[in-house]
Formats: sequence, C-alpha cells, structure tokens
Amino acid sequence: MADGWDITPQARATDNRLDHAMRLFESRPDFVAVQVRMKERMHVAESKKSSESEVFRTDARMEYVLTLFDIRAQAFLELVVDAETQNAFVNLLGSFELVAWQEYAGYGPDDLRPIGANELFFVDMIRTTAQRWIRESQERVKTPEANGEQAGHPSRDEIDPRTWSPLIQEWQAHTTLKNVITGPGEKIPESFLRNSISRRLGIRPEEVTGKQIQIAVAFGLLGHYGKVIVTPAGTSDESGQAGPSDKPNKADEKPPMTAKNSGKARRSMGSLEAVAAVKAFMAERHWNTTEFSRLAGCTDRTIRRFLQKTRMRRSCFDTMASNMGITREQLLRGEYQAACPHHD
Repeated sequence: MADGWDITPQARATDNRLDHAMRLFESRPDFVAVQVRMKERMHVAESKKSSESEVFRTDARMEYVLTLFDIRAQAFLELVVDAETQNAFVNLLGSFELVAWQEYAGYGPDDLRPIGANELFFVDMIRTTAQRWIRESQERVKTPEANGEQAGHPSRDEIDPRTWSPLIQEWQAHTTLKNVITGPGEKIPESFLRNSISRRLGIRPEEVTGKQIQIAVAFGLLGHYGKVIVTPAGTSDESGQAGPSDKPNKADEKPPMTAKNSGKARRSMGSLEAVAAVKAFMAERHWNTTEFSRLAGCTDRTIRRFLQKTRMRRSCFDTMASNMGITREQLLRGEYQAACPHHD
C-alpha cells in the first residue's frame, strides 16, 4: 500500500469475499487499463496535496483520504457490468473503508484506541461516500423489470430516508419543518452546516472550520443533490430566504452594485461577498488565479485585481458568474456552487 492504491495480498488472503471480488475484476479485459488510470489519478492527487494533509487526523488529511477513496471507487465502478460485479464492488468498498481509516488515522481499525469527535466525523463522511458509490453502482445495472420499479419513478434509495446520511436527513427534516422551497441547486445556509457539524463534533458552531464545511458539502451532500449552493452566514435566515429581521429599512437601503446610480448604470460591479465566494470556489478546486481565469473568461490580471479591489467590468462579472454555474445576483450575495468530489 506504499502509494495508496493497491489491495494487499494479506487482505485478500484473510477475506474470501474480497479475494473473490478481486478475481472477478481481474478477469475483466479492461482491468489493467482501469488500474493504470487509477494509479495516474492517485499520483495527481499526491502531487496536489498540501503539507497539512501529511498530518494524521487533520481536516486536510480527511479531505485527501476521501479524495483517494473516490478515485478508487470511480475506477472500479467502470468494471461493474452486472449484478455479480455490482455485489463484488460493494464488498470492495468495504475494504476501501478500512484502508481509508488507516490512511486517515495512522493506525488500523483493530487498534483499540479512544477516538474523538473528528474521527467520528470522518467515519460519518466515509460511510456517506461509500453509500453514494453503492447507489451509483446500482444505477449502472438497474433495470425497471429487475427490481419491480416503474421506469421514471425514483428508486427506494431515493425515497427511503433510512438510506440517507445523517446530514441529508437533518437537512430534509429542516426544509420540511421550515417549509423551504428549493429550486435548481440546493441552497443551504452556512449557519445550518455549522450547527449540524458542531453538534456531531461536540464543539461550538463558530469553531467549525471552512475545510470541515467543504468536506461535508463535497462528500456528504453533492452526491445526493447534484448541485449545492452555500449561502454565507449573515446573508439569509435558516430557510435560505430573507426573513423579517433581514429586510433593510427602505430609507437606509443602498442600491446594489447592479442598480442605476443617478440615472446611469454602473459599468463595474462586485462585492466583498463575491470575492469571498470566488476564493472559496478556487480553494475547493485547488485552482490558482490563472486556472480560474480560464473558466471566468477573462485575464489573470483582471481576476487578481478583482480579488484585491472587489470590482470588475459588468460584462466580465456576468460571464464569470455564468461560468461558475450561478447568476449575477447569487454571486453578489456570495453564493457559489460547491465542487463535485468526482475525479476525472
């Protein structure tokens, strides 16, 4: 397991189901090609990881290990073609969970040591991630006739709350209780994420780190909702909509950056919230300003100036927001679309 991608002979020898699963996958003609692509992705992840991720049981280490888990799962998912290989895939995911624990904690699951809140949070995230890949493998082999479902209807995994992660269950209960109306892309307030994570970690909401929020969204929510927009704290109430206390006094209300000023539309626009959203968007994807500028459709110099001065030309701002998958108004409020945990 030196480079974090192989299954050890010892593990196969002590687990008949794992050994059978690996033999089944090794019989596939594309097995070698899949392994090569997986190893290449592992090396890319290795080259991009931060120095903090070298330290066991840190948030950065958790994110790195979950990324490795995704790479392994995505690779073997390509080999799932029928019910037998899907069952083998599920067994293989169980071994990936054990490997992930050792990579995160620095010791094996058989080593009986006391674990804290961070370790429990990791277990929650790794199980949520495994459940997402199990659902994807089921979708690869599922036919309406085979499972008694009608075409066009949701599967039991989609409608049975018992198959959801604790974070998803809590958000669904919250939206039902608050009568939240969701649109394309689940809009989830940062305050909700902080409260949810803090309860599981046994800490105060303000002690929840930005990295923990990123992990919860990328590995705990995106697989279920497909698109998640995080609303920064202080910009909306828990329902994701402006509440009575959030409505400004009309006499004190200042025109937004997009509004006309003295009868003339502003040619530049921006906000501190938009800068924060762009920085978070870049950080989740490990992008620098040059890489982000290609997506934004403007120069690297324009992006750097925007991050410093908070403003850019209206046309550039609109293009940047659109290419980030959100509207101009959403970006001005500081909302952004969280990164997908899948790896190409």
